[in-house]
Amino acid sequence: LENLEFEKAKNKRDLQIKRQAYEEIADTLAATSREITSLKENIRFYESIIEGDDKKEGLQIKSVSLREEIKGEQFRYEVVLVNGDYSKRMSKGKLVVEMEGTRDGKLATIDAFNSNNGQAFSFKYFQRIGGTLTIPEGFVPKRLHITARFSGKKPVEKEKWYNWKILLNKNIVQQG
Repeated sequence: LENLEFEKAKNKRDLQIKRQAYEEIADTLAATSREITSLKENIRFYESIIEGDDKKEGLQIKSVSLREEIKGEQFRYEVVLVNGDYSKRMSKGKLVVEMEGTRDGKLATIDAFNSNNGQAFSFKYFQRIGGTLTIPEGFVPKRLHITARFSGKKPVEKEKWYNWKILLNKNIVQQG
């Protein structure tokens, strides 16, 4: 009877050890899978810069993403600027991010940086610029307006408008 109890306790402990090992392996596999996904996303990003979706048309607003951080109050944005010509010169300028929407039933525009200056950038091939947008009480955002003002001998201004809801839904689909 003692021998049977010993075997039972031994088997129970073996089972616990195996479960713990399986859990550790599952955690490691999940972490590795996340890392692989992240690396694949980075490769797609760099390939899109090298291949160029816009036929190497010089300086571009390559992509914009928007993600909610605090429900209805704060949003995180990221803008990717690209120099599709791959020149050896630095691209410099200012990025202006504005929210267009309604407040008390009237059209309103809010500057993300609370100034007309924008956020400075300087890059050779590409740059990711991110920040936080805080939605004032009573303001309902409808569109995001991105303007990249490239300075230099031949100043260039690129601008794009993005539907707020489409940007948010695009981010949800990509994450899910």
